[in-house]
Amino acid sequence: MRHPIVSIITGWGAELGTGHIQRMASLVMFLNRDKGVLASMAGVKKPEFLPSLPNKYFQPFHKKEASCVVRDMRDSSITEMQKLKEIGTVIAIDDCGPGSGTADVCIDLLPNPARHNYNTKSFIYGFNFTESVRQLKKPRIAKSIDAILYCGYNPAAETIDFFRSLIPEHTICALLLGNNSRMIADGKETVLNRPYAETILSAKLLISHFGIALYEGHIAGCRLACVNPTEYHSRLADIAKNDIGLLNLGVLKTIDPVHAQEKIVDMIQNPLIDRIHPEEVLEKIEGRLENFFSDISPHLGL
Repeated sequence: MRHPIVSIITGWGAELGTGHIQRMASLVMFLNRDKGVLASMAGVKKPEFLPSLPNKYFQPFHKKEASCVVRDMRDSSITEMQKLKEIGTVIAIDDCGPGSGTADVCIDLLPNPARHNYNTKSFIYGFNFTESVRQLKKPRIAKSIDAILYCGYNPAAETIDFFRSLIPEHTICALLLGNNSRMIADGKETVLNRPYAETILSAKLLISHFGIALYEGHIAGCRLACVNPTEYHSRLADIAKNDIGLLNLGVLKTIDPVHAQEKIVDMIQNPLIDRIHPEEVLEKIEGRLENFFSDISPHLGL
């Protein structure tokens, strides 16, 4: 039996953040483990925030072997896309660049201001969230954390301070900062020692910039509020707000903190649910991966 070979082009850091490589890590694991597709991330160094993803899924770019290239790095150029098409079929994910028009397939999983037609049924959640949900053994998790703050990859100190200023006193809050994540209760900080997915599933409210963290919060039954670094992120939030029940507070530098905190207090006091079942969340995550595979399988040479 012939196994298709797929090279995934993605990255992280700087303007890309971590969302692109997080979801492509979910995809590479799913394709190899469940679908018999030989997929790897091509030419990118394994980041330290994906410790449980096997090293074998990070490989050089096998130009002569790959039959398909999945590119998830935002704006492509025409020249870049033409070079990728010399290798095989190119599937572009959330690409707003001029090169996207020459890709063989374009799939938008997040809002695209140019096309306004994105596929929420095939959304791919982050690897760390997905695998953490998979390992949860609790039949149900109570909504015991008032709010979670995710300020982005390697946020500036002033960004963290602003996010924290939005949370009223006498609340239980989790601040997600990788290995420096912590719990804050009545102003006192302690190390956050519960699994990543359990933390999100325990939250009544998640506050973040626009990106996949909000979608993870949505599937975890959180209320959602958005604080954006740029007008571009804010526009995407406005497009998606009705799909995921998102309150877009606006752009970081222009938000009225008093008004924002009033909204946040109301969201904390009125959670969507009081508990959630991890197995149901995992079923939804895997269902969307299956949908994405159905979208791309005609282009893999199966």
